[in-house]
Amino acid sequence: MKKAFYNIKNIFTKPQPKYIYFLFFVIPFLVLFVNRLCFANDFYTLFSVGKYIINNGFPHNLIFTIHSDFTYVPQQWLTCVLFYLIYHYFGRIGMMFFLTFLYAFIFYISYKLCYIVSNKRSASTLFSIIICVLLSFLHVRTRPQMFDYIIILLEFIILEKYFRTDNIKYLFFLPILSILLINFHASSFSLLFIFMIPYFIDTFSFNIFGIRGKKRKRTPLVLSLIAMLISGFINPYGLDMITYIFRSYGNKFINLVVNEMKAPVITDKIGFFVYFVIFSVLFIYFHFKDKQIKARYFFLTLGTIFMTLLNVKSFSYFVISSFFPLADYLSDYFAKDEEFTITKEFKKNYFIAFGFLILITILSFIMGYNNKVANNNSIKKIANYLSKEQKKENKKFRVYTNYDNGSYAEFKGLSVYIDPRAEAFLKSNNKKEDIFKEYYMLDYYDSDIEKFLNKYNFDYIIVSDDERLYYNYLNTNKNKKYKKVYTEKERIEYNKYTMSYLYKRIN
Repeated sequence: MKKAFYNIKNIFTKPQPKYIYFLFFVIPFLVLFVNRLCFANDFYTLFSVGKYIINNGFPHNLIFTIHSDFTYVPQQWLTCVLFYLIYHYFGRIGMMFFLTFLYAFIFYISYKLCYIVSNKRSASTLFSIIICVLLSFLHVRTRPQMFDYIIILLEFIILEKYFRTDNIKYLFFLPILSILLINFHASSFSLLFIFMIPYFIDTFSFNIFGIRGKKRKRTPLVLSLIAMLISGFINPYGLDMITYIFRSYGNKFINLVVNEMKAPVITDKIGFFVYFVIFSVLFIYFHFKDKQIKARYFFLTLGTIFMTLLNVKSFSYFVISSFFPLADYLSDYFAKDEEFTITKEFKKNYFIAFGFLILITILSFIMGYNNKVANNNSIKKIANYLSKEQKKENKKFRVYTNYDNGSYAEFKGLSVYIDPRAEAFLKSNNKKEDIFKEYYMLDYYDSDIEKFLNKYNFDYIIVSDDERLYYNYLNTNKNKKYKKVYTEKERIEYNKYTMSYLYKRIN
């Protein structure tokens, strides 16, 4: 084991042919596919919104729900349209290939960014692999965040090019990124500006405890920020898209329900993983504390640690923002790039090894594709059944679904109570009522269930056995209004099952 580790270490610390590093490029994809590709819980809602935009134009009301008079801003409209077109023409496997393509592009620009700061293939290979492997564990899904990662990495590339050359032409591309992000995922628009703050701090000359800033002209950065803000108005909803995050972020009920918005807890698996990665980065800086760190890298790492401690969703931004600086900080410990004469024997062995790794990757993709479903299968079967009933009766059903299950029900043409567009159900966004708070009180607290059902008078209720609506009302003698008409059982672990039910209003 010690000898194997020493040989791997030599690959990165001793000069190697550049082709050797290509072998390692397979690793992120192996991890991604073994970890299994899957659809996010809101995919079918994104698909449905994209379909609506293509066929009817931009919506201004909360479509696909029983709250059709609520104001709605589809803050990721361009993602919705793109997902719709891909899934419509190429199906689920087309989406998986597109997701893999986005992941490959993230890997490519991560490598380019690491190479800009380190100027070494060995360091760039290692840290771009680390970035993508860590992202694949939690954050590679059919979500608009995939475009966030690409745009933010491109922002770092532009800023690093500018800081290393003082050539302002690189900054001309920042407003383009602004236009892309406001349309792909408006709620992340402010991140473009947040991640520029450390670069702005680094334009001052100082050296405090090994944290070093270098005096530079600040006017180009300020003008770029202004241009980016103005460019943000190039979207279908104007100011509403730019201010979307201020009406949505920090809601305590969303933070309690949506897993990615919860703070990491070290006692659970994901929380332990997050804290382990954070402490690993801090340990590296502590271990090599005799080296100076550029101010922008220090504040990027510190700022994204703070963001991650607030919610798990920000862990991906910590990964992106803290590992490429390590390629710069530790560059002296990595092998320099050198040219080598490649023999026929090397080529033969290399292509055999590379072909074998590609084969394993393809098989891993097939396994990942076949073993992960987009939604709870039992809920899908119930929604499919109810959709057929709706067509038979030629009537639009009012259906209760929980936060996770509303997406697929909408996809099947049902009008639902709530779906994974969490922020759309806040009064600050819809201008009518705080539905998400109501949902939280129903499913997680001690609200009056009968009063809730009388308010909405649902035609059908889709519910699972772990929901309060089921075990505190529907499955008790309190229920006089709804009858169970459909049951589905699904195995979620080797010896553990979940039950899902469809209830129909009878009076």
